Amino acid sequence: MSDGATDDGRGSAFSIGLAVVVVGILVGTVLVGMYVFGLGGYPMETSPQVAFDFERTADGLRIEHAGGETISAADTVVTVDGEERGTWADFVDGSEDIEPEDTIAVDGVGESAVIDLVWTGGESRTILDRYDP
Repeated sequence: MSDGATDDGRGSAFSIGLAVVVVGILVGTVLVGMYVFGLGGYPMETSPQVAFDFERTADGLRIEHAGGETISAADTVVTVDGEERGTWADFVDGSEDIEPEDTIAVDGVGESAVIDLVWTGGESRTILDRYDP
């Protein structure tokens, strides 16, 4: 005989519903974490870590790779007061890379001119170093 209690499945449905909600929250948390910390999708692009020295000359400015990574000469643009003067490769014959102690001379640079070395090797342009007298 029955004692009057019936099992209509409400307890099972509640447990399953709770499990679905918990799993959804966990998946959402993981996806947000991956987005915030850049762990999923496209890797975050970083510019090369490099330093340059700038020295005034009678004709303009001498720029020397003072340390850091070797970078592509074709991907490093020289700008004077915001106007492109060419890539590092344009200032030297046949050099594909810029290594420590490599130098270029940028002639015709006024004394108050701002010179930027801009890296263009990725999706965006990044100023590697700036000469601002």
